[in-house]
Amino acid sequence: MVRSISRHLNRIEDPEEKDAAVKVEEAESLLKVKGLPHRYQSLAKYYLCKYNTELKEYGKAHDFCQFVVDNKNDLGEGVDASDAVCALATALLAEDKYDQAIRLLNDALKNDQNNRKVSLRK
Repeated sequence: MVRSISRHLNRIEDPEEKDAAVKVEEAESLLKVKGLPHRYQSLAKYYLCKYNTELKEYGKAHDFCQFVVDNKNDLGEGVDASDAVCALATALLAEDKYDQAIRLLNDALKNDQNNRKVSLRK
């Protein structure tokens, strides 16, 4: 299992591979690994959000981006949830859900401002 996870992640994160469709395929394959730990499931969903959005497959990206936004605190250091927020907002706009997109971006901005206030007080 460890080798399989590593193989998929290496292919997804390979800087030489520019084709988002290949990265989506690898992330989908990663999700199918039996007994995949939650951290890697979350990482695969992050990549599916990111690369489906890049491919303008907003319908496919929506649920993955929503997962990342909802679970951003569990994703770890290497994952920037702001990418998922932008991708989800893009998906919502593509679905003509303008109010939801604006609300999402406003909430993200408020959270970011609150995080900055907390870090300045340290």
